[in-house]
Amino acid sequence: MFIMKGALILFMSLAIGYVICILAKKQDGLLRTVGYTIGTAILALSLLYGAAESVSQFFMAGKSICGHKAIKCLSKANFAKCYHKR
Repeated sequence: MFIMKGALILFMSLAIGYVICILAKKQDGLLRTVGYTIGTAILALSLLYGAAESVSQFFMAGKSICGHKAIKCLSKANFAKCYHKR
């Protein structure tokens, strides 16, 4: 449920940024520059927020691909234990 809410917010903010860029294209002079700046900033911040949210969910789950604690596997001493060849 929470993942769908986050995805909806992400797509809505991307759509708003895109619409602002499209509307800015129709303007002239300083208004066009301001519109592009605002639209691009919304797009960039939305994508950065989505990436940060994905990384935080990965580490909050505490699991890596092999099923061990992710933070334990990041240290050099435990790396061989986490990613051993079978």
